[in-house]
Formats: sequence, C-alpha cells, structure tokens
Amino acid sequence: MSVLEQALLDWQKDQTNQFFALLETRLEETQTQQDIVKQKYCAAHFDVSVNTLK
Repeated sequence: MSVLEQALLDWQKDQTNQFFALLETRLEETQTQQDIVKQKYCAAHFDVSVNTLK
C-alpha cells in the first residue's frame, strides 16, 4: 500500500469518526429537547408548573 493510499484511508477514517461524533451529539440534543416538551405536556396534564416536576 502506498503512502498516498494510507493517507487517504486515514483521512476517510477521521472523517467518518467526526461524522459519527457529530451525529451522536445531535441525537443527544434532540433527546434533551424532546424531554423538555414531554415535561411541558406532563405539567399541563397535572396542572402544575414544569419547575414543580423538576
């Protein structure tokens, strides 16, 4: 394997790792945002404030 091929493989591996790290971060943010919405609906159902649930 040539040096160029190895460099391209390393670059591709690095790009893939960065993509999955970004994807994981975005999924965690989405989950957090959904939890906030769920708290809002739960508080409304029981007629209490969101702070009371926390």
